[in-house]
Amino acid sequence: MSSIRSCLDQQISLISRGAPVLNLISAFSAAHMLTRSITHGCRVWEDALVPLVQVAWADGRVDEREQEAVLQAAAEQGIDPGHPAYELLQNWLNEAPGPELFDKWQIYVQGLAQTLDAEAIRQLRADIMERAREVAECTGKLLGIGSGVSAAELRELKRLDLVFRLTH
Repeated sequence: MSSIRSCLDQQISLISRGAPVLNLISAFSAAHMLTRSITHGCRVWEDALVPLVQVAWADGRVDEREQEAVLQAAAEQGIDPGHPAYELLQNWLNEAPGPELFDKWQIYVQGLAQTLDAEAIRQLRADIMERAREVAECTGKLLGIGSGVSAAELRELKRLDLVFRLTH
C-alpha cells in the first residue's frame, strides 16, 4: 500500500507542477488513477514516453543524442533518476522493447480517447508528436541543416500519428 501511496503522491506532485501531458492525464477521475496505479504501478507517466522510445529505436539502435532527447523529455515530465519510471525508461533505451509495448500504448491511447474530450486528445497528440519528432530530428542533421529524420523514423512517426487518427 505504501508504494501505491508513493505513486499517487508522485502523480499529484507532477500534476501540480503543471507538466503539459500530465495536466491532460489529470482529467482522469481519481478513482481511475487509483485503479490504474494499483493494477499497473506508476505507468501513467511512462505511457507518454513510449512513442519517444519507439522513434528512438526505429532504425534499430538508439544513439547518444536520441537517448539524451528521450531523457530530457522524461525530465520535463518529472521523471528523473530516482523516479520509479526512470529505471524502466533506461532499460527501454538500452534494450529494444518488444512489439507488445507499442500494442499496450495503442490500447492506452484508445482508452484515453474514450475518457478525454476531443480537444484534450488533440493537445495530447500534438505534444507527443512534437516530442517524437524532436527525437527523430536530433540525429542525422549535418551542421543543423536538413531534417535529420531517417525513413525508418518517418515510418514510426506515421504509425504513432495513425494511432491518434484512429481514435476519432
